[in-house]
Amino acid sequence: MTGRKIIAMLCCAIVVAICTLSTSMAASSSAVKLRYTTAQLHSEYDVVDPQASFYVLFHLQIAPGWHTYWLNPGDSGAPPHLIWELPEGWKASEIIWQPPHRIPVGGLMNYGYDQNAYHLIKITPEPKANGKARLKAHASWLVCEEECIPERADLSIDVGLGAAIPSSAYALIHTLEKSSNLEKISGTYTFENNETIGLEFAASSMPATNAAYFYSSVPGSSEPAAKQEIIRNDEIVHMTFKKGVVTLPETFSGILEIAAENGLEYKEAHLAQHASFASTDKLQSAFAPSLLITLFFAFLGGVILNAMPCVFPVLSLKALSLSQKVNKEAKTIRRYGYSYTLGVIVSFMLIACLLFMLKAMGNVVGWGYQMQSPYFVAILVYLLFLIGLNLSGYFEIAFSMNFKGSADSHKESLKSSFATGALVTLVATPCTAPFMATALGVAFVQSPVIGMAIFIAMGFGVAFPYLALTTIPGALKWLPKPGVWMVHFKQFLAFPMFISAVWLIWVFAQQLGINATALLLLGLILLTMSIWLWKVIVPRTLFAQIILFILLTALALLPIVNLPIPVDMTTEQMGGKKGATLMYNEATLQQYRDEGRAIFVYATAAWCITCKLNERVAIHDQAVQQHIARSGITVMVADWTNEDPAITQFLEKYERAGVPLYVFFPANGAKPRILPQLLSPSILIEALS
Repeated sequence: MTGRKIIAMLCCAIVVAICTLSTSMAASSSAVKLRYTTAQLHSEYDVVDPQASFYVLFHLQIAPGWHTYWLNPGDSGAPPHLIWELPEGWKASEIIWQPPHRIPVGGLMNYGYDQNAYHLIKITPEPKANGKARLKAHASWLVCEEECIPERADLSIDVGLGAAIPSSAYALIHTLEKSSNLEKISGTYTFENNETIGLEFAASSMPATNAAYFYSSVPGSSEPAAKQEIIRNDEIVHMTFKKGVVTLPETFSGILEIAAENGLEYKEAHLAQHASFASTDKLQSAFAPSLLITLFFAFLGGVILNAMPCVFPVLSLKALSLSQKVNKEAKTIRRYGYSYTLGVIVSFMLIACLLFMLKAMGNVVGWGYQMQSPYFVAILVYLLFLIGLNLSGYFEIAFSMNFKGSADSHKESLKSSFATGALVTLVATPCTAPFMATALGVAFVQSPVIGMAIFIAMGFGVAFPYLALTTIPGALKWLPKPGVWMVHFKQFLAFPMFISAVWLIWVFAQQLGINATALLLLGLILLTMSIWLWKVIVPRTLFAQIILFILLTALALLPIVNLPIPVDMTTEQMGGKKGATLMYNEATLQQYRDEGRAIFVYATAAWCITCKLNERVAIHDQAVQQHIARSGITVMVADWTNEDPAITQFLEKYERAGVPLYVFFPANGAKPRILPQLLSPSILIEALS
């Protein structure tokens, strides 16, 4: 064989090897090695048939002694999360979970995986796709031992399109597909008492054993570390487990782990609330004292909300407009009250619908959720600043609360009363009044029907003072008589509006920083200039007014159209110190509790007036700080100014839907204490003793 032939054969062999290697590697991403895990994607096929779905495996190799989490992480933790970037028309399923196992940590019980965690995702291609396709996944997960570390990786794989060719991972993925496709059994559940939930299955659907464990798919619905009991006869298998803090829906699912003769078996259990129990439970709950008390708290919280700084200026304007109508017919005045009340309640219902929809879509939400959006805060700043300019007399407009210069120059209509109610609701959303936290906590964990009833009760509470003035005979006589003083009072009310705007600008600065705040201030200057241009140009025709209004509005909003994106830094990632106070971290909190430390956690937000008042008056009080130092209490702050799922979960754990929340964890693992929403130094020192 000549040297030329040998070289040619070697070249061919190298080309074939490179092609084979590239084909085999196309179906697996490069492994991303992190501190405690190694992450990688694998495709079921090197070349996929675009007419058929296929599986992708998200694989985590986990360091010895560490673990990751299942769909329901148990007492603590968080499941992995994947965000996909796929070619147009392609779809990815949710994670298809392997059965978990129990991982005891101190006195707690977690659900998850160690050594290896396998997560299947079914990918559906666009049927007309051809050539190649790149699948990208932004993955994040929590890996824990005694401490918890959030890790993340950007992964991608390339697959060909055509006649299907299995990959090197085909056998493993096929095995995992079988182990995740569990036999499905049906059963019922009941609330046996305030602490225990009972499950019932047909005896024929389970092996003859009295050793089984139920993993609920609803986080927080059970106490994972508590013992589960099982009793069976020839017809029924009855299991009980301890109830958690989250109320179960009418139907839910979970995984049954059964200790059979040949080892562990797993079944997918689908449970429905027992029919007879469900009907009587609904009938009783409709008149349950606890629900009536919750509705009363919601109403009372709504009434008190009128005195909060974010609402009181608007309510003052309503009183100003009412004082001009003492001489009107009582029937007409009552209509104003009804219209205003309807505006408030409808607005609260719309907010409730939006929050429940977002929650159903998997978002973590709560009261004040919209204040975590810098755009919403900016629009609210514009609105309050605009109202302030109007009240001060810079421009005149027939608005919903009679903002015109003379005290009797504008007659309030039913539409304007309705709009005023909507405006009151809008400016009330950043605030939380006493009694509201308990009611809102129930609203976000109960069914949407009960949740909506709570929001309606709260809206009725907000509207009640004005409704009482307009419907109680002779109530309007309590108001001062109209006069020139009203013009000056109207102008005075501009200043609370400007102060409220300044407060929201400070909130905005906390969210996006000084550069974005400068753009917002520029927008306020352009808003003022736009009003000035309107007054100078004075358009005569309706068409000219519409065009000029659009142009001037665009000019005023231009600086905030493209705001910088806030840094996505959650408390799970921060976990460090902020001055002498730790930022909230669930893993650190649990570690300190295991060590027997006393911890005081307070959930706050820059846009929460009640929070800031409590911090200034009580938490930062010198006597309180000295008591904390002497007692060796660790302080954690859970800052909810920007969206943070970890803090939202902390709030929900203690049945709260918003801030403030104050929880004291005594030393040596004693039961946590929830403190009042309004604090004083004496209350706080007594609670922390």
